[in-house]
Amino acid sequence: MKLLQRAGSPLAFSFLCCLAGTPAVSQTLNFVPERPLVPSLDKPAAEIGTPASAAKPARIESDVPSGVVAPAPDSTKRPSDAAPAATRELPAPLKTEAVPATQPAASAPAVTRVRDIASTLKDSPTPAPAPAVDVRATRLEELKRLSKEEIQASATDKFTAYVLKGDERTVVLDFPTTLAQARMFGRVILFIEREGTSKTRVMTVPEVQKWLVKNTKTLDTLTMGNNIRASEFARFFNTARLQEEPLTTDERELYDWLLQMRLLREEELGVAVVEPETIVVSVPQISTIQGCAPCSVSEEQRRVTVEHEFSHARFATDIPYQNYVGWFWANGMNTVVRSKFTQFLRKRGYDTSIRELVINEMQAFLMHTPNPAAFNATDVAMTEAELTELRQRFQAGLVQKIAINPGKPYRLD
Repeated sequence: MKLLQRAGSPLAFSFLCCLAGTPAVSQTLNFVPERPLVPSLDKPAAEIGTPASAAKPARIESDVPSGVVAPAPDSTKRPSDAAPAATRELPAPLKTEAVPATQPAASAPAVTRVRDIASTLKDSPTPAPAPAVDVRATRLEELKRLSKEEIQASATDKFTAYVLKGDERTVVLDFPTTLAQARMFGRVILFIEREGTSKTRVMTVPEVQKWLVKNTKTLDTLTMGNNIRASEFARFFNTARLQEEPLTTDERELYDWLLQMRLLREEELGVAVVEPETIVVSVPQISTIQGCAPCSVSEEQRRVTVEHEFSHARFATDIPYQNYVGWFWANGMNTVVRSKFTQFLRKRGYDTSIRELVINEMQAFLMHTPNPAAFNATDVAMTEAELTELRQRFQAGLVQKIAINPGKPYRLD
């Protein structure tokens, strides 16, 4: 999901720090436990209380304020479908306590310091607050259909969603900054793909803080781009529900948005995928964060991120291509080359015990990361000639295969 960094290369360093998070720049965690609603986290981890069940409907308080309104009730839908996402009664683990109506909602800055976690998390630069969510589209059908090139060239200063033109199963989320993106997807990414994190339990907010410090990473640089299938979102939210781990304000907004867009649906025991399954791709806008170069995104970084993440969308939605990539990994690459790619991905923080994740990232880096600062032969301990030859063999296999009909009966007796 993340693109990489190359030692000594500013582009690579800030490019996909999601993989090799290195900067000792402080950042904020907008993770919010489900006790009285906390719009931002400004306390040491030890002061965060344990989750408590909430009896009132959820209300989202975040740097990207909730404004997404569900479609008007439809008599053909179930009552649960017709209710607005933000007011629908949910099991306690997925609720956050409402702020009293007489009390104005807090206006949280885009970056709130996490004090006393570690000396490296002090005095972080503070980007400007993220603008409100674009509420014009209340259904998936209302989202703009844009090509990859149009998405690459698009400019927005708020959370914006598109559908990839020609592929209704690929939804693209455009974020104003990498920080806004990580606040919403941070724990999901740790849950589904990072080395050394549980794949059966959602990390708590204090655990995320400790993990960031231990791995010398920051929330701002945790991820550059993402690709997450609806089934992975469902597993994350269902796991949080089962272990009674509250959602952060940003995660809750994501949850409501996925329901509203009908990418997920609620059932008695949790959420399920609405078929055909959708993949959500996220990319950050071009941005400059004063005092934090790794948090900034250049035009070239956005271009490469779009190319890389859209290759993951093809892997998820194009089954023949997905099967070809798996075949090439097993038959088109020898043990040595597979080992080199595995080591490369492990160094970038991927959980290489997940086979599909490894082969998916292999194709994305090998064929769809068009910048040597983000990926090159040295990264996988190969010569330029060896990497070129590998790419040519991969491309050569992407041709139509005609079924072979034997001249005589061919059967298994």
